Amino acid sequence: MQYVNVYLVDQAYGGPEEGGWWYDWGVPHVSIPEECPGGIYTMQKLWQAWCDKENDARPDYCSVHGQGEYRVSVEDEPARAWPSERPFYE
Repeated sequence: MQYVNVYLVDQAYGGPEEGGWWYDWGVPHVSIPEECPGGIYTMQKLWQAWCDKENDARPDYCSVHGQGEYRVSVEDEPARAWPSERPFYE
C-alpha cells in the first residue's frame, strides 16, 4: 500500500555557525492510503493541484515573510513529521 502525503514545509534556524544556517522541516497535513497503483497517481495530481493553488497565495517559504509551502509526496508509509531529530552543524 502507498500513501499520498501532503506536508506543510517550512524552514527553521539551525544555528549561528558559518554565518547562520537553516533547515527544512515538514508537518503532515493529510495522509491518504491508496491500494490501487493507478489511483495513487490520480490522487497525487489532485493534491498537487490543491498545493499549487494554496502556495500561490503564500509568500515564498524561504523569504523572511514565508509561512511554509505545501508539498505532495507518494510514500510507502503514512505521513509523519520530519526530521525526527533536529540536525546539528558539522
